[in-house]
Amino acid sequence: TDCVNPKDFKKPIHEVLIEMTGHGVDYSFEVIGRTETMTAALACCQYNYGVSVIVGVPPAA
Repeated sequence: TDCVNPKDFKKPIHEVLIEMTGHGVDYSFEVIGRTETMTAALACCQYNYGVSVIVGVPPAA
């Protein structure tokens, strides 16, 4: 288990997490409610069985 600060990296965070794990994470949690972080949380999941838990709703457009 790791806690990663996206500001510590120049690459998009989902690319960093895929590199760290070699295949993507098993679970990701997004609790901010921003579309960008929801997309990144899903993109960093392992392709075949990763689970992304989204808590919150993005603001209305």
